[in-house]
Amino acid sequence: MQQENNKITVPELAKIMGLSRSQVFRKVQTGLIPAQKIGGIYLIDANIAQSLTGEMTRSDQKEIGIAVKKTLKNYGEILKQLGSE
Repeated sequence: MQQENNKITVPELAKIMGLSRSQVFRKVQTGLIPAQKIGGIYLIDANIAQSLTGEMTRSDQKEIGIAVKKTLKNYGEILKQLGSE
């Protein structure tokens, strides 16, 4: 992912997401993907792009780990019973 000031272009995001450039461009135009227009080029924040592609950050992983531990603490016995059915 080429990043310039932590930004990527529509074609780069399209390639990462496995979509056509026009599909990504439409999402940018409708506001589904926030972007900044500089001249004739739309730039998307790389952090937003990362979240759109489903890549997890360390922060995401930490939050998920905390949520799993909390769930197991509160519902572990019930989950075991459901798993044995």
